[in-house]
Amino acid sequence: MRTGGVRTLRYAARVFELDHRPSFHPSRCQAHVLAQPGKAEFMHGTQNMLLAIARFRSNTRETVVDVLRRAGAEVIRQPGAIPGGNGDGSIYATYLHLVDVEESWLHEGLLAEGFQDGPSPERYSDFDAITAIWAQTSADWFSYLIEHDDSDLWAPFTNRGGQQIPSWMVAWHTFNHTTHHLAEVWTALTVAGIEPPELDPLRWASEQTWPFTTDR
Repeated sequence: MRTGGVRTLRYAARVFELDHRPSFHPSRCQAHVLAQPGKAEFMHGTQNMLLAIARFRSNTRETVVDVLRRAGAEVIRQPGAIPGGNGDGSIYATYLHLVDVEESWLHEGLLAEGFQDGPSPERYSDFDAITAIWAQTSADWFSYLIEHDDSDLWAPFTNRGGQQIPSWMVAWHTFNHTTHHLAEVWTALTVAGIEPPELDPLRWASEQTWPFTTDR
């Protein structure tokens, strides 16, 4: 079996584990940071970091769409391909779910445009419709991050449990959620005999032009 999907799955599991440690509490973490001297320096760069991740995710999205198209409906619509997965356990159901979550956390959560009880069957009607929504949602995330600076991203967001967390953590949660489900998709494709490419941020980063801090 090809190890790429397995490595990605292990990474996603580790991120999930870190996210869910009992001792980790975002609102306490924020309170500690905001109480320390030099908090502005600590917050500086949040926007640029998230924008870099958004750029990588845009590149990843195009790869994912291409791989799923090439795999074909018979593969991605196969029930039970992802044990314990969303809906019927198919790759398609997980694809729909991750796109819906990306859209809802931005538009229903951060932008507070109104709660929708799940994805609309009319809008999320087929693979092409879902793919178009993902492309638009990706652009919307990028616009949101461009328009919200570090102070905006550190503004409090009230989560579903009533706790306040930094707004940027909603983006982190959303991006991590997509990574988790893409690991499931990549593993299911590997099991089906398809070898999906590595979604490697270091390889992507090596192909970009970066500003570097040299005056330390």
